[in-house]
Amino acid sequence: MKKMNRKNTEQMHFIPGPYFQDFIPDISDAVIKKYGLAKVHYAKGQELTTPGTINNTAWFYQSGMVHVALTNSAGNSQSLVFYGPDTIFPVGVFSHENLIDYQMEITAMTEVDAICIPYLTLRQMVLDDSELGLHLLEEDCQFIGYFFYSTMNRTWLPSRTQAADVLWLLYTRMEHRNNGIAISQERLASLIGLSHAQTERVLKDFRKEGILKTSRGKLFILDEGKLLSACSDDMQYYAERMKNSKA
Repeated sequence: MKKMNRKNTEQMHFIPGPYFQDFIPDISDAVIKKYGLAKVHYAKGQELTTPGTINNTAWFYQSGMVHVALTNSAGNSQSLVFYGPDTIFPVGVFSHENLIDYQMEITAMTEVDAICIPYLTLRQMVLDDSELGLHLLEEDCQFIGYFFYSTMNRTWLPSRTQAADVLWLLYTRMEHRNNGIAISQERLASLIGLSHAQTERVLKDFRKEGILKTSRGKLFILDEGKLLSACSDDMQYYAERMKNSKA
């Protein structure tokens, strides 16, 4: 397997945050053909995983953004992270044969183009290409690092900051700037990881400050600068790096 060219590391490394992008080099058509991989498209809101079934598939995301959450049989859900282009998630190298108490729920937040990679095929790809293995290890280390970091952050980070981070991500990634972000308050609270009451208080404050307005199940960002200023240092750092990478 031909070695993949490593992307510019200045575009890859950010302070740990809830959004992952640009970790895995593009997968060529030759590689897709060699391993018999399939290209797939998911509509906004479509689930990649199937509740109640064992997942043994990884996805290489070519475009769009997905949301990852953990759910259990009682219907409880905990928001985890978001994945964007040039990432592979979930990462597995063995076939799983048993269901566990909780399951991963991966949902397309936008239109998503991806490549399906069975875990055992991903294992063979890594054995054939150590560079790919290093990229996956790096991505996984950042994923684990984020959870260590976010565990402490959620202890000290104000609710408005947590909400601003997710709102900024939705605003910049979901391509609804003119038409507003179509999302219910219940769904937004779930993505942020706050209660319905906490989310309502934050939105009320943001409305008073002229950051956003809400109307019929949609959010409209009125002041991009104020919203970014309300974000965590992590998200502001990420936004600045992404801005510079496009310059």
